[in-house]
Amino acid sequence: MDASIYSKTALIIIDPFNDFLSEGGKLYSVTKETVEGISLVQNLKKLIEGARERKIQVIYAPHHHTTKEDYLNWKFLAPSHQGSKNIVLFEKNSCG
Repeated sequence: MDASIYSKTALIIIDPFNDFLSEGGKLYSVTKETVEGISLVQNLKKLIEGARERKIQVIYAPHHHTTKEDYLNWKFLAPSHQGSKNIVLFEKNSCG
């Protein structure tokens, strides 16, 4: 197939964090069954390789990298923010 048909196509990978996808990640105990059950990491690798072979742009859209100070001035925290605050998900300068 002519690669030019992909010239306006991109693959966007959202939140590919180790905290979700890797053993030792802060949420891996919660996501492990799904990650392993559907071979998520291996399938992401295949998807990315296929896109690159077709010269399709691959864009990574990570969530905000958090710091311990991120929620200091928040008056109202949603449960997900409270959880993130407590364990500092996606922590800046970590492998998360």
